[in-house]
Amino acid sequence: KTVLMYCTGGIRCEKASVMLKRRGVQDVYQLSGGIHEYVQQFGDGGFFKGKNFVFDQRVALSPPSSASASSTTTTQQDINKDEEDEESKKKNTIVGKCIECSTPYDTISGSILCTVCRDLILLCKSCQQSLLEYHCTRHSTWKHCYYTFLESFDIPTLQQQYVKLQTLLQKYVPPKEHKNVRKTLRKQMYKVKVRIEQLENGIVNVDVNAKRRCRTCRQSLDICDGLCWGFWRHSSSSSSSSSSSPLSLVQNITEDESSCSKKSKCNHDIDTNQVSTNTSGAATASVIIQVNVGDRIQPGPHWNEHRLGPKQQQQQQPSSSSSQAPLKQGTVVQLKTWGSGGDEYDCVSVLWDDDDKIPKKDNVTTTRAQIYRWGVLIQDGTRVYDLEHC
Repeated sequence: KTVLMYCTGGIRCEKASVMLKRRGVQDVYQLSGGIHEYVQQFGDGGFFKGKNFVFDQRVALSPPSSASASSTTTTQQDINKDEEDEESKKKNTIVGKCIECSTPYDTISGSILCTVCRDLILLCKSCQQSLLEYHCTRHSTWKHCYYTFLESFDIPTLQQQYVKLQTLLQKYVPPKEHKNVRKTLRKQMYKVKVRIEQLENGIVNVDVNAKRRCRTCRQSLDICDGLCWGFWRHSSSSSSSSSSSPLSLVQNITEDESSCSKKSKCNHDIDTNQVSTNTSGAATASVIIQVNVGDRIQPGPHWNEHRLGPKQQQQQQPSSSSSQAPLKQGTVVQLKTWGSGGDEYDCVSVLWDDDDKIPKKDNVTTTRAQIYRWGVLIQDGTRVYDLEHC
């Protein structure tokens, strides 16, 4: 048997060819350097059609023109380089298709992804405008009942979504073989149920004019530039350099603010209504409260059992009028990113004092930090804090 292999850059073929030879397949060939090297050498004059998806900030690369891909260069080629590149774009075949209307389309954006699994999808401009949220082919049957942002739905619509989610849940049997899928559906059913109760009790209102928002950074799509997902997160973009951007870094605190913060470190109040407005008039999230490695913390206003990490008994803050036992306390050992986009340090790793759930292995006691949200944007655009200073 003869095996011919190719991949993006040749690395996976190197590993796969060794595996095949160890299993007795001797006649194995691979494309040296992968598709990337092939299109660089032959350009649009080769057999490759479409764009080459690469796993970095370049995203997808079109084959260069045959003239620019050749090893010989001339002054005339340098002069006409831009014209050749433009002509090459016209000759490149679009092999991708919109998952909704099957129109040829091959533009990938970090803000166009499945609202369930967050996989990148191809969706043309027309379909983007017509859909409230996006679903991949695998979750296409969920598109009428699974939404990340629920603020635009009224009670009857949410009730319909709940029934459809129940129907979907019953289809995934036996439960052991669909554990993760069923868990995702149950979480969504719980979220819909809570939203219905909030609407019935008047805690929240329906926002029929709610803007469509990015599944990753949770900002409205007229603000998000699509550079908040995966390998786009550390790219240099307008949103990562703007102080009012949804992907901005944790803002530096001035010397006066820093000294004030040190004096009143134990009195940080969470104000989710503190929002700023950018130049376009769109509301952006409040600034993340400053936290540093070594800070002492305790369960905060949004402490709950649904956070990332092992489930523990839900604890409430002691009120001034009651004599409750003091809350557990710990120390911040690392600042991390939760996944809200950009380089925001919106997550902390904490070592708790006197933690009785420290794992033991080979009779050796070990410590393990646990991860919590620190200023993460949630569905309604506000920031939540699992912990607070103490």
